[in-house]
Amino acid sequence: MSEEQKRWISKLLDFDFQIQYKAGTKNRVFDALSRRMLYSTISTVKFLEWEELEVEVERDEKLGKLIQDLLMKNGEHSWYTLKRGILYYQDRLVIPKGSLKIDLILKEFHDLAVGR
Repeated sequence: MSEEQKRWISKLLDFDFQIQYKAGTKNRVFDALSRRMLYSTISTVKFLEWEELEVEVERDEKLGKLIQDLLMKNGEHSWYTLKRGILYYQDRLVIPKGSLKIDLILKEFHDLAVGR
């Protein structure tokens, strides 16, 4: 038992109660909470501008060299990774300074309900 469970048991022992079974139709709250979801969905966030962003990163002088170093495994760039052709710094997307995509990315992933 966890510490939290032990604490709750000690609190419940002070009460005089009796556990009674109620069928699911009579105990609607519990019945609703105990049901398994019968549906599943696969949802992904897709940013349609990835290809253009990749081109911007490759055209940037510093970032393009960094990508080449990562591909050739030259130098020490332990904080940077390349995943599916996209550059990340400590698991955060790398975008060149002055990119035209910055406003679009902020709007897409912060202002919309999906990004919240």
